[in-house]
Amino acid sequence: LFLLLLDVSATGVSIGMTLISRRIIDAATSGNEFFNSVILYICVIVVSLLIGALTSILSVIINERFAFRIRLRIYESVMTTCWKDISKYHSGDIITRLSSDVDIVATGITEVLPSIFSLGVSLIAAFITLAYFDLGIALFALILAPITAWIGIFSGKLLGPIQAKIQQSESAYQSYM
Repeated sequence: LFLLLLDVSATGVSIGMTLISRRIIDAATSGNEFFNSVILYICVIVVSLLIGALTSILSVIINERFAFRIRLRIYESVMTTCWKDISKYHSGDIITRLSSDVDIVATGITEVLPSIFSLGVSLIAAFITLAYFDLGIALFALILAPITAWIGIFSGKLLGPIQAKIQQSESAYQSYM
């Protein structure tokens, strides 16, 4: 939850930087004093860097704790399972599950889901900001967004079988080690 708040605040800071940049450019082109805007811009950059660093550190800590819990559950279930049931799985498969699959699940839950939420907030905020300045461009972006989303989904479906093949080859590689 705290990471989501940090991501949303990073979005706000980013939009703030955009608005301050616009103010600096307007002041510079009109010959007005823009020193205060430059100082404000520098402060916003520092805040943005601090939010980014804090988000990265917390994300790694949460991701590793989550992955450790998953690995511990898998390990406990392997240790309490009848050995005949485990013997039908190759050791390379089990090692692959404990390493790459757990990392994929942990990353998906701790990074991808918050990123999707943050992206939604960013898109809404960007649309509102863009509509404030030029409604025509904002509507064009709104029409273009579903097309690019469809392209992303389509390319993701193409990459799915490739990921499965990579996992199979990694499992075979782990079994020989």
